[in-house]
Amino acid sequence: MNIKKCVSLFGLLVLFGAGCASSTSETAPSPAVPASSNATSPTPVAATSSTFIVNETWGTYTNKALSFQFRYPTKEVYSPQWQVKFYKENDPLIKDGCFRNWGIEDGPPSERVAEFCHSIFGDGVPGSLYIMNYYTTKKGTTHIVISFTKHVFSASALDCKFSDEFSHSLISPGCLPFKPNEYRELLEIIVSTFSWTGADR
Repeated sequence: MNIKKCVSLFGLLVLFGAGCASSTSETAPSPAVPASSNATSPTPVAATSSTFIVNETWGTYTNKALSFQFRYPTKEVYSPQWQVKFYKENDPLIKDGCFRNWGIEDGPPSERVAEFCHSIFGDGVPGSLYIMNYYTTKKGTTHIVISFTKHVFSASALDCKFSDEFSHSLISPGCLPFKPNEYRELLEIIVSTFSWTGADR
């Protein structure tokens, strides 16, 4: 695919800022389908956001091998596609404890979010944009990378009459403004549910 940066990408990357954590992976191609989940219903996690609440509609991803879990939304309009991958210390995609997406121009410098290194990249073709957020943490010699991808659409291409602060739509066809602050808030709530489940960190 002939990849081209969207004009508004820089603004989105600046707003999002930049998670840390041979590779293996576990994928949830749809937010409604977990890569792995608990057999029993998890206890809801209290969220401090007035926009998003962790509740019974959220799923739970559990990794028994590395003893961790996190919650993810299945019905929110901002629900991203997500994937969990694992990298060894000498993997070239890991630099200073952060994930680097080869072949795609770097976004802003990575930043720390709790025990994660957070990095962000954008990839698009005319009319749409894929926003990719990576949160990386580490257990032993293994880097755990949780990636979130959201596909949004050019408001101008859809002839959406948004205010100047919103340049993309969450849906196509149709007009529903993509609000980067709200999306980042949702990602940070997802990451805040991450916990180690074993006695040995």
